[in-house]
Amino acid sequence: MLKSKNIGFSPIVFCAIIILFGCSGEMNQLANGQYCDFLWEIIDRKMTITQYTGTATEVVIPKQINGLPVTVIGTMAFAGDYWMNRDVFGLKEVTGETVTTIRDHAFIGRPRLTNAHFPAATNIGDMAFFGCTDLTKISFRASANISYDAFTGCTSLSEFKLTGTGSLSVIEDGKALVRNGTTLIAYPAALGSIVMNDITSIGAGVFSGNRNITSVSFPMVIDIGDSAFFRCEKLAEVNFPEATNIGYEAFRGCTSLTSINFPAVTAIGDAAFYYCANLTEVSFPAAITIGDWAFIRNTSLTEINFPAVTTIGNQAFSDCTNLTEICFPSAKTIGNAAFGLSGWIGYNTSLTSVSFPVATTIGDWAFSANSSLTTVSFPAVTTIGDWAFNFTTSLTEVSFPAVTTIGNWAFSNNTSLTNVTIGTILAENFGTNTFGTDYESIGNLRDVYFSANGGAGTYTRVLPSLEWTRTGGF
Repeated sequence: MLKSKNIGFSPIVFCAIIILFGCSGEMNQLANGQYCDFLWEIIDRKMTITQYTGTATEVVIPKQINGLPVTVIGTMAFAGDYWMNRDVFGLKEVTGETVTTIRDHAFIGRPRLTNAHFPAATNIGDMAFFGCTDLTKISFRASANISYDAFTGCTSLSEFKLTGTGSLSVIEDGKALVRNGTTLIAYPAALGSIVMNDITSIGAGVFSGNRNITSVSFPMVIDIGDSAFFRCEKLAEVNFPEATNIGYEAFRGCTSLTSINFPAVTAIGDAAFYYCANLTEVSFPAAITIGDWAFIRNTSLTEINFPAVTTIGNQAFSDCTNLTEICFPSAKTIGNAAFGLSGWIGYNTSLTSVSFPVATTIGDWAFSANSSLTTVSFPAVTTIGDWAFNFTTSLTEVSFPAVTTIGNWAFSNNTSLTNVTIGTILAENFGTNTFGTDYESIGNLRDVYFSANGGAGTYTRVLPSLEWTRTGGF
């Protein structure tokens, strides 16, 4: 340790030297420590800034600490707002000449940050600059890897400056970032009507949370990435004539959408249109698969027609409370709670009739709590899941001639059901409570089915009796 008496300096002179020549820190071989307002740690043999504790408006990250180049800004190292309970209005400019990696959430919640200069950065993590609303300029390598939502909420970002060579380039007067000239990576300052004729792919989260765009047209786009338009609440018109794939949550929460047409889409991702509450018309003539939660809580939908769909995901149309007519002539698999209630969350009460001519599997809760449903047609179904038609209290007649498996409580509490046609079912594949013992049982049909006079056929009862009688076989 340096002592002033050994060199003849007073403590006052010693302090002056620190001010003139910068922070000394603790020059040791420890794995972590503090250098000025920077907490640091050696992680994977890389000098990492783990936290900035200061309040300066302009920050220059040291090039070296303990003789090692500072190459990493750690997760949430400069995070502001409630994330880290720090002064969010202080930091305006930051420079890190030697930094190559900016970890997830590194600058999240720094709304007054205007300029970020990282000319050597090759990795920018998830949500690294999320919510930096005043950020206007940022620089990094043209070879950089940009992670999910890195610039979401940076609505003032008007200049991407790239250093060196790589697959990244800028378009739209420096406001948009593309890879290989065709994949849109970031466009946080997009405004109004957007038309981009040369883009073939939209990356994850590109327009996520943008409340300034009103319409988009991408005539050449094939793939729409996860959360690409997540909660673009003013987005009213979309044009994607060539798109074949829509990613997870791609249009979730786009509450201004009223009508959509995707003529070439074959795969609709999970939660793709979750809570598009004002959507009244949808057209997907080529769609083959509908993901889980794809249209959940679309309360303005009344009629839907998916002529080519073979698979309907779990809760795909749950809580579409005004749905009155559905058409799925090619669907073979109907997922759990696809049109029904699951865990007492989400249900449809407007469907009166459903027909699935080639469906073979009905998932758990698939039509549960559709209290207005009176007729159903499933001539090819072999498997009916647990609670599949539970609480469809208006249903009077069902016919499943090909069924071989029926789950527990599949028809429990269906107090109006008087006519049931079912195929050949082994005892182990016939749920013990198929017609209900919870709440309100509707009788002993299972017992009659496995009695001497039972088997495949039609069973009837006369209300209010709970006794079922086999009236025909096949």
